[in-house]
Amino acid sequence: MFDLNCIEIGLKVDSQKALFNHMFNFLLAKNVVKESFLNAIIQREKSFPTGLQIHDIGLAIPHTDSIHVQHNQLYFATLTEPITFIQMGGDNTQSVEVKIVIGLLVNDVSNYVSLLSNLIEAIQDQSFIKSLLRATTKDEVKEIFRSKNI
Repeated sequence: MFDLNCIEIGLKVDSQKALFNHMFNFLLAKNVVKESFLNAIIQREKSFPTGLQIHDIGLAIPHTDSIHVQHNQLYFATLTEPITFIQMGGDNTQSVEVKIVIGLLVNDVSNYVSLLSNLIEAIQDQSFIKSLLRATTKDEVKEIFRSKNI
């Protein structure tokens, strides 16, 4: 489920829009998402923001409905500079400066609940998040996720 080719370390984007455009082109080229993905993820983020402030680190977990995804995959990126997301579960006025992006790309919804549960549990662990920020290779990132059964 977690392909090394879907990990990016030190991605340079200057906005959420630029990130979503990059994710779309990057994942479409790898046959992970469908043509409908870009519009779907933009609309989903407007309706259900995914920014989270975990300890002192901002991260986002953008995702969309399974009909826009070819097969299950995680997308992971650390950003060179933070970009603004709206805080998840808030009143759409609180923003989060995001440095970590974990895209949930789920085609088989039967795996979604357990994946999301494991991910939410993992991101509560400050050492997990800090390890992701310090990682310098794709293999390191994959091993950090594997240590949390993701």
